[in-house]
Amino acid sequence: MKKNFDGVPREIIFGLIFIGLIITISLFFWREQSLLKNQTDTVVINGQTIDVQIADTNQLRYQGLSGQKKICELCGMLFIFPETKVEEMVMRNMNFPLDIIYINNNKIVKIDANLLPEGADPLFIYSSELPVDYILEVNSSFTDKYDITVGNEVTFNFKNKK
Repeated sequence: MKKNFDGVPREIIFGLIFIGLIITISLFFWREQSLLKNQTDTVVINGQTIDVQIADTNQLRYQGLSGQKKICELCGMLFIFPETKVEEMVMRNMNFPLDIIYINNNKIVKIDANLLPEGADPLFIYSSELPVDYILEVNSSFTDKYDITVGNEVTFNFKNKK
């Protein structure tokens, strides 16, 4: 073993430098994630804050939550539509059941609860029945658990104005 710096083996010095780099990089990424978490888009209904992924393009709205393994308990996907009209949703390629919350003018106008996943060719189509400008998908039973009902006010907190 070659020695350096007052008789300390070079391998130990390099090992300590390597560990220091790993810690520095980890702290950097942890800090970035913390900053991003503070900038998450949220929806508030009945006092409950929900972190949301945004689906505001045709491609993102078509994809939705399809293929995702799960979402956290207080998470969802918010579909933003360019115009207010009747919208339809399906459970294509879903891996978990959902509640679908239909929103117009910052109020819930309809809820479809406990919808089961379907494959590539879904059999069921879920309609808002009324014009909507947003649809929020959350985990199944979320609306029951947090006492979310038709008529509840909805507040949107976007990190970038939508």
